[in-house]
Amino acid sequence: MGLFSKKKNKTAEEVRQDQAKEPDLQAMFAENLKYISQTKLSAKDIERQFVKSQTRFYLTVGNIDCPTGEIIVSDPLCYLAAGDLCPRLAIKIPPGCYPVDVSLCRNPYVGIRMCTARLKIKDTKALSYVCAEPTSESAIGKCTEGDLTGFPVDAGMMSFCDSQVAEEYRIFLDNWHGNNPDKNHYDDYFADYFEKSAEALPAYQRDGGDFIEWANPDTGHRMVMIGSGFGDGFYQSYWGYDDSGEICELIVPMINPDIIEYGGNTGSKTQMKNFAKKAGEIENLFHWDEPEGCFATDRIVVDGAKVGYMYREKPDAGSENPDSGWRFFAGDESDDYANDPNNVGIYALNTIANYDPDIIPLLDSPYGTAFGRDENGVFKKER
Repeated sequence: MGLFSKKKNKTAEEVRQDQAKEPDLQAMFAENLKYISQTKLSAKDIERQFVKSQTRFYLTVGNIDCPTGEIIVSDPLCYLAAGDLCPRLAIKIPPGCYPVDVSLCRNPYVGIRMCTARLKIKDTKALSYVCAEPTSESAIGKCTEGDLTGFPVDAGMMSFCDSQVAEEYRIFLDNWHGNNPDKNHYDDYFADYFEKSAEALPAYQRDGGDFIEWANPDTGHRMVMIGSGFGDGFYQSYWGYDDSGEICELIVPMINPDIIEYGGNTGSKTQMKNFAKKAGEIENLFHWDEPEGCFATDRIVVDGAKVGYMYREKPDAGSENPDSGWRFFAGDESDDYANDPNNVGIYALNTIANYDPDIIPLLDSPYGTAFGRDENGVFKKER
């Protein structure tokens, strides 16, 4: 059973229908401004961003070194580089090295967008989030209720950085500009790092790159930069607390993935495909260390049919997209249906396992294996 055939030219009516589905980017941006300016967050909403589904994904993009444990969250290309409007967080974390994750969302029209950056401090689950207060002397403003939280963004980018590493970063840039007086530190220096990041992980970011781990060549200390790709604004950061009341993470929400998934049309929650399971219903069901991409037909993810036939082939060497080799079918698809790329999608194995957990015990099977359900609905090995 094939997976793809050459796509036919669209009719004028199909083009018109596609144009009608295109999102209102201005509405999306306005809606997102409300989201990033809020001072209260739902732990459940953040948790469901860090679950792999049809439209959502997350990955670790680097590590940061924290020699002092005093954290600065800021726009690295603008304010951190200038040493201005960079609030230091009042709560310190233990000195050490910490991983940085980012959740992302995909939409056929707006592409891939980074949603929430997360500095993971403890390997526990955050049950609540509290706005991260700055130190009084570093707060960017005062108001009647106290110091202003959050930080301005002019380059559509944020970074997690230790205060000592931030000072080392500014010294590096001062020296770099002294040696390159007519150059721009993004276009003529950092852009190359982002391009290489995009080349290394093209399935998880836009052309040009959305995230880097950068090590200061003078000190070796690392920081992470992440771009939302959704304009500028004023971002808030939040401490995440676990069930012991201890801080386990620090997050910066940049984009509400619901806005990306539903095209900014918050009045009618329509998606490009009406999946049988929504993103918030997908749970992490098992651990998988190998490449996790797979193909599945809409009979499973849209119609909600059980997997009736599954086989594993060896992926092409050098493929840009991580691929487990697994292909899933309901078993009643015609060749024409399965060969139409509109009826097939690439998903994480965990996503398909949420539709049919019966596949989980079979996933470790070697390349060349195939299983089909018998008359009793039990998977039997066919080859």
